[in-house]
Amino acid sequence: GAAVGARVGCACRQVEGRSLADCRKDFEPGMEWVVLSENPKERSVTARFPLIAAETAKYAEGPGCVLQPWKE
Repeated sequence: GAAVGARVGCACRQVEGRSLADCRKDFEPGMEWVVLSENPKERSVTARFPLIAAETAKYAEGPGCVLQPWKE
């Protein structure tokens, strides 16, 4: 859920220019617990599934929103 949320949120914000609150409309059923946050300077969106997972997708010209590698 966190990876999908990050990609959906990033595309919604960076490509479509919608608000994060409006981006939640694009979530699939079962993603109600996913929380989005944005880093405008990095052009990225992080999605968190509380106490389970967090994923970040960053916008880049060409490929669009790409999930960022995990950091150990």
